[in-house]
Amino acid sequence: SELTMSDEEAEEFAKKLEADEKRLKEKEEQAVKIMQRRFESARMKNENRGMEQSQILLEQQRQFEEAEAARRETMKQERERKDMQAEQARIRMDEERQAELALQRKAGEKFRAIKEREAEQARIREQEAKLNEISNR
Repeated sequence: SELTMSDEEAEEFAKKLEADEKRLKEKEEQAVKIMQRRFESARMKNENRGMEQSQILLEQQRQFEEAEAARRETMKQERERKDMQAEQARIRMDEERQAELALQRKAGEKFRAIKEREAEQARIREQEAKLNEISNR
């Protein structure tokens, strides 16, 4: 009848099934290999992207540190410049004070010299007056 198979047909059918299973298994293995390659490729891309990202971060960190060092150096130089200007201003003020004191001393000496001359002239006039008095007698 139609529902029963001969031994030959059964054997052929079994071989076909076996071949189909083998092909399916090969296709599955290929699919797994493809997926593994894709996964590996994606992993590598991510790894490279991660490495690039960390290189970028390292470069940004380096640039930030350089900028920070330059800023500190600029501030240090600015402080030194201001300190030098302040020192120069102190020196100038000191020199001006010394010059002022020297002028005051000279003025004082001139004033004393004038007063001494005036006193000397007053003594001379006094002596002349005494001499005139004596000679008038």
